[in-house]
Amino acid sequence: MARVWWLSWIFVRVQGDGEFLVTSPSPDVSSVSSVEPTSGYIGGCNPFQGVRYLRISNGREIPRWLCSASWDIYEVELTDSTGARLAPSASTMTGVSDDHPVSNVVDGDRSSFHAGDWDIGLGCSCWDDSKIGSQQVDLDLGTLTQVARIVIVQGGDTDPWSVGNLRIECGDMSMAFDPAVMQFEISRAVTTIECTAQGCRAELSTPYLDICGACRCGTLTAVGLALLALLFG
Repeated sequence: MARVWWLSWIFVRVQGDGEFLVTSPSPDVSSVSSVEPTSGYIGGCNPFQGVRYLRISNGREIPRWLCSASWDIYEVELTDSTGARLAPSASTMTGVSDDHPVSNVVDGDRSSFHAGDWDIGLGCSCWDDSKIGSQQVDLDLGTLTQVARIVIVQGGDTDPWSVGNLRIECGDMSMAFDPAVMQFEISRAVTTIECTAQGCRAELSTPYLDICGACRCGTLTAVGLALLALLFG
């Protein structure tokens, strides 16, 4: 525990336990370029307004000291505006690692997980912004649905296959996705996104950890490598 605390002190930008981040209601796609987020909100679509598809993907790097990495996502739980638990199907267009299928994301078991395929450029040592969204999961609700809650489950603060920044895209019946993407910092354990007609708020079970922050300089320094090895080695 001591080494985790020590590294957290070096790497972490703590936002506070249970802090709420807020996303704005989904703007009219036809005028998205002129829409400004409401004061106190960040831009992004709003699943409460009705979606058939949700696309969930990485917004930043995976905290691995190697250049290649993949994202492990344990569970996504969706609830509609009446409080009923939804049962979407899951698929991915970005690859799957052996023995960890994408169906694990919606199997109701928080101990199983989906592992994306190994992707060069996803790790701390050689992160490239072109890798944003390169590990994704598509959830299909079958019909337009008001989604009031999204719970994202990862492996915890010491999981080297987690992400600290998430993207959520909202798709209609034809799988056309709103260009206003929700992108925000999340817990590496459990993040709960609550949505109403006014917008979405994200509550983090543990504070956001920027594990790669000290090493995000194009190449991984010897000090950065040693610190990541202490945490995840």
